[in-house]
Amino acid sequence: MILKTFIGVLFLLLTLQISQAQNVTKAGNDEGSDRTINTNSDFQQGTKLLALDDFSSDPMNDFPLHWNTNSSGKVVTISGSDKKWMELTTKGSFLFEKINKLPDNFTVEFELFVTPNYTFYDAPLVVALANMKNQKDFSIWEQYRENRGKEKRDGFRLELHPQGAGGKKLGYSNYEVWENGSKASDNKMEGLKPFNLSNPSVKVQIWKQNQRVRVYINGDKIWDVPGAF
Repeated sequence: MILKTFIGVLFLLLTLQISQAQNVTKAGNDEGSDRTINTNSDFQQGTKLLALDDFSSDPMNDFPLHWNTNSSGKVVTISGSDKKWMELTTKGSFLFEKINKLPDNFTVEFELFVTPNYTFYDAPLVVALANMKNQKDFSIWEQYRENRGKEKRDGFRLELHPQGAGGKKLGYSNYEVWENGSKASDNKMEGLKPFNLSNPSVKVQIWKQNQRVRVYINGDKIWDVPGAF
């Protein structure tokens, strides 16, 4: 299993973290636990760190060491943050190469920022958790690539955007589940409150538990797909 992140113009990522999670049957918050974003979230962070990239060792204005792309990007800083971010300057595919095999139970966490001038007509953020026989196939998960290499798709595809059609103030999200080249299920959510142009900086968390996938934004669960892959 390989983690792939495909992102459009002017998205910025901070501190990608992948952790191995426990195989629990019921999610919940323990009193005093520090593994949740807020008291209302049932997200449980993995207990064993598998990979971490905070871009701290990468030179400014250079493409980060542990990533591959068919596009372009660079390490930057932004106002109000003392951390380094990866700016994804051109629409394309971005592959995190620091880890290429994931367990059945794991969590993925990253912070996401989008510039204020982003519009509905700009590309969405797409994150794919997928099985790939060849790393060169990572671009088949891009937007509008469904008819180009879809026979190789096998995994979970998540899409996020901070603005809906018609200049709506709220964002949208959708997901697709692919099994051996066929789309098994999909759904779309309009009016996404946690991620929009008034709230352009968010934390995204993905929790895979066997076949189940949960997605959270700032601790709010937006998707819970029991039979994802």
